[in-house]
Amino acid sequence: MLLISGAHAHFASALEPQDAASYFHSGGVTPQQAEAYLESTSSPLIRDSEGDHVNSYYYFGTRAGRTLIGLERVRGDDYSQHFSMLVFEGEALLGYYANIASLPLFIGEDGRLLFPRGSELADVIFLDQDAFPPLCLKGTHCVDWVAVNAVER
Repeated sequence: MLLISGAHAHFASALEPQDAASYFHSGGVTPQQAEAYLESTSSPLIRDSEGDHVNSYYYFGTRAGRTLIGLERVRGDDYSQHFSMLVFEGEALLGYYANIASLPLFIGEDGRLLFPRGSELADVIFLDQDAFPPLCLKGTHCVDWVAVNAVER
């Protein structure tokens, strides 16, 4: 995954399984574009973020014209982490899962979202599927998909 942070910190790591070359040639949304989109639309995902310790955007890959971006917000006196997973179709935000327990590790070759060990999904979610079920990670409550833009296919 590629991490591009907001004004607070900057860090980049290797992509897996997609490599850096595929990221820059994917035509997908970049972390910087995702951040600008959320700011320009006054998204509830970044409401009251002025006091956050860190706002980080993670690129997980593209598939079938969709891009998976993760958002991490570190907030409060206890530095609690808040994760959201965003799906862009083209340059428009298709929808998201807000306040999830963990971000995925990467997108599998078949488009399936793969999560860290111990954070297994109760259902299979593919980046290119038409409808997104609630995201139910092992040991946590389920989070509903929030549709933002209906994009004709």
